[in-house]
Amino acid sequence: MAASARPLRPAILGAGPFGRHVADLLHALLPAGVRLSGTAVADAFGFGADAVVIALWRPSPAICDQADRLAHATGTPWLPVTAEHPYVVAGPWIVPGAGPCFACYRDRRIQHDAAWPITRAIHRAYDDDPECGPAGFLPQHARMAAGVAAGYLAQAPATGTVTRFALLRPVPTTDRVIACHGCERCGTTIGPRDLRRLLRLDVKEYASDG
Repeated sequence: MAASARPLRPAILGAGPFGRHVADLLHALLPAGVRLSGTAVADAFGFGADAVVIALWRPSPAICDQADRLAHATGTPWLPVTAEHPYVVAGPWIVPGAGPCFACYRDRRIQHDAAWPITRAIHRAYDDDPECGPAGFLPQHARMAAGVAAGYLAQAPATGTVTRFALLRPVPTTDRVIACHGCERCGTTIGPRDLRRLLRLDVKEYASDG
């Protein structure tokens, strides 16, 4: 008889009420996983987990950047699951060395965000104040987020895959992040078309600082 596959052993973290509930639900679905307290990101990447899932009650750029750096240093796939009103976003699913990184995702978001100065101000406020964020959530949204995350871990989708659903109409949609040429973390070669994109990003950053 063929040997059974080893159960998935992800490291699972959760921040805030929504994030902790999603992490608990995901751990119940994947009991071989390791449920870590708080946002012990360094610990999550330090013991050879199959993957790392970080469930967040709000966008947390600093936590995600730390996770992405550690993922690429250790070669560990990882997945953020974020309550980002009016959506819940699972992804991108990141496999170091196989596709786009979180920095690429962030830059693509900036590229397409017409209200980026406002978005950046909100993200900075979240990074600066650990108590700033939405006060509650609906249980079905947490269950759906945990289910999507479990599906990612079971099926290992293409790297860069992002799934999101609206809080008022929770029908999942899935897209893929395109890697940014010249990304220091991914190491993709830059081309002339993306040079123009980078210049637009620089102008947007400069304008939002002014």
